[in-house]
Amino acid sequence: MIRATLRMLVRPDREQDFVDAWEKIASVVRQAPGNLRQSLLRTGPREFVITSDWDSPEAFQKFERSPEQDVLTAPLRELRESARMEVSEIVLHVEKEDSEISPERAESAVDRQVEANRRTILEHFRSLERGDVDAAVSAFAPDMVNHRLQPGSPPGRDGLAQTLAVVLRAFPTATWTVESIVADTENVVAKLAVEGEVQDVIMGVRATGQRVTWRHIHWFRILDGTVVEHDAIRDDRGLLRQLGVGTGGTHSGGLGVSLPGSTRTLQPDTSDRDPAFTA
Repeated sequence: MIRATLRMLVRPDREQDFVDAWEKIASVVRQAPGNLRQSLLRTGPREFVITSDWDSPEAFQKFERSPEQDVLTAPLRELRESARMEVSEIVLHVEKEDSEISPERAESAVDRQVEANRRTILEHFRSLERGDVDAAVSAFAPDMVNHRLQPGSPPGRDGLAQTLAVVLRAFPTATWTVESIVADTENVVAKLAVEGEVQDVIMGVRATGQRVTWRHIHWFRILDGTVVEHDAIRDDRGLLRQLGVGTGGTHSGGLGVSLPGSTRTLQPDTSDRDPAFTA
């Protein structure tokens, strides 16, 4: 194992920007093959130390020399005045056994894991608001289970990315507001509102720039910082009504160019019924 240590002097009054930028970058770096852990230390008002542990020198060098690394770390370079890196071999780790950890420290570790899970999902939705599907699924396992898999989509992360791409084409400038979020050491549930003008085709309807609010509830299961399972409930009927489309009859909530399970002709809906949530 090796440890890369990067010492940086940050530009005046940009310290919090630096911390925020590092946190976003670290959430992506942790998915790199061979990365074990990362830490951000502060040794002075503007002095920071970044440590990154890798399982082999080859894994670190492959990441360090990749084009992706250069693009990914660009925000940090803009915020620093100077930087110096050194790479060391980790000879030995000595850690406490679980039975030796105090209840207070164990509780703190749980709190950190819960917060990390919450931030993972918040960053997922922030990435969608930026229109960046690759970043949005970066914390998802390739073989993750998606219970809202669209017909014809491949399983796992690739299928989820295809679904999200369809949504972003329809909502290119929408705001993704997390109205509430609850997390524990393995699960995260978020209530979401997607608001903006609808373009392209969504739910089998060609939109013409109508401004809508589309509400979702999402559940994620996270293991060791990676999302391994996802399910959701979307207010698809409410979205269709805002697009001026009748929603009577069976509707399974697909995002394709037709309404799965329904052969009804789409008609304007002027009713004021509360939208029913559909999967």
